[in-house]
Amino acid sequence: MDEMLFRARVEDEAQRLGKALHDIRVRQGLTQNELAKMLGYSQRSISDLEQGRTQAHAVVLYHIAKALGVDPVELCASAWPDDSVIFQADTTERELLLLFKQIPPERRELACRLLMQLRL
Repeated sequence: MDEMLFRARVEDEAQRLGKALHDIRVRQGLTQNELAKMLGYSQRSISDLEQGRTQAHAVVLYHIAKALGVDPVELCASAWPDDSVIFQADTTERELLLLFKQIPPERRELACRLLMQLRL
């Protein structure tokens, strides 16, 4: 993939995720400052994420989702409601996402912790 096209795609995805974060936060009745305090972040960090100016690490997204009381996978799915966007990833990522979606919601937190341990 052309580098400029890749960067544009990443920026578009950061904006999509930022909008999803914003929408969920507002539905929860939280201000950026309140969410930031819950996470130990600055209000500016939350604003940058919501505006798509910053790309969040998976661990950060996990903690934000938990603070908002939503499933991390559902948070990402709300940014990409059409799986075909996600499925543009390579085969391994696609297979992992499909497997993760099969995990019962009450077991996903444990699965996330296990995956993070394997990644380290």
